[in-house]
Amino acid sequence: MKSQWQNSGFTLIELIATLVILGILTLAVFQSQGGISAAQVQAARDDVVTGLFYAQQVAMARGTAANTVRFVSSAAADTIDVQLNGVSLANDIYPLSLPDNVNITSVTLTYDKLGRITSALSNPVVSGGGATGTIVVSASGYVYGCGGAIACPP
Repeated sequence: MKSQWQNSGFTLIELIATLVILGILTLAVFQSQGGISAAQVQAARDDVVTGLFYAQQVAMARGTAANTVRFVSSAAADTIDVQLNGVSLANDIYPLSLPDNVNITSVTLTYDKLGRITSALSNPVVSGGGATGTIVVSASGYVYGCGGAIACPP
């Protein structure tokens, strides 16, 4: 006499094992590609924009115009730093190292008490793995990142 249930399809154990194997293979493929993804460059670009905003806020919050607030990016060390009178601020955050193989151009921007840039304007550029993120800085201190999904102005 035949059983009422026929053996057709896969068991739950077989399906879970297949998903686990596919997950391991996917992870292996992504890790073997190595390199820098566009997301890592965009994240580094956003870190730079945050550092610029932080420097501007510190400049506007200081008590006297005599204190110099600078945003410094170093191409040699691939770091960004916010400094007050040449000393790094927020020691637990800055200087901030960018991810491995993500590079930044060297830029030093000085802010006045109103948050405006008083030094020569220069736009930092973050790059790696063929992806590029540009940070546009205006004399008024307005900053935004572009590149990737965000179009840069001509």
